[in-house]
Amino acid sequence: MSEPWQLQLYRRSIKKKETMRAILGALPPLNGQRCLEVGCATGTSSWLLRQHGGQWISADFEAEQVESARRLLDDDVRLIGATRLPFSDASFDVVVGINFLEHLEDDGGFVREMVRVLAPGGTFVLTCPDGVPRGIGYRVKRLYGFTADTGGFGHVRDGYSRAALENLMRQAGLEIEQLGSYSRVFTELVENTLNYFYHRGASRR
Repeated sequence: MSEPWQLQLYRRSIKKKETMRAILGALPPLNGQRCLEVGCATGTSSWLLRQHGGQWISADFEAEQVESARRLLDDDVRLIGATRLPFSDASFDVVVGINFLEHLEDDGGFVREMVRVLAPGGTFVLTCPDGVPRGIGYRVKRLYGFTADTGGFGHVRDGYSRAALENLMRQAGLEIEQLGSYSRVFTELVENTLNYFYHRGASRR
């Protein structure tokens, strides 16, 4: 039986592998932990997270993505809105958010909502793109139409500076234990170029 297409794409993506390596490195032991993943997309990250233990619920904002993830996982995947999560307070020991915050108008409100469902003393892991407009990586991204001012991928903002992200987390009541970057210029250039030609080809079909 061939490997699901989501996992095949993951194996070919340097950036996706760097993202998952960073997330997994920030997580505690997951056995017996109640875990929520927000921004699961087609379910690749969801599948990988489940290989490391924990009782996972995955969620995304787009119905098509949710259906794709459900087919891959045969597990609990929720369709959610951009303002409130359908879970009780302190429902999860671990909350993971993967590259979605830049799409939301009320980013601060949604971070607070994620914190609401996190149990006291729980682990909160969030990834998002660097939004500082600098260097060749940003210029190539803008050239390909992937920045917020060019309507790229429905972004409300390009991402976050370190200071902006720290402020967002602290306003939500989080104590920051680790803040870092994991994707380098070469990786971004390759990924953005591949994305450009993929979307260009898809638009012609």
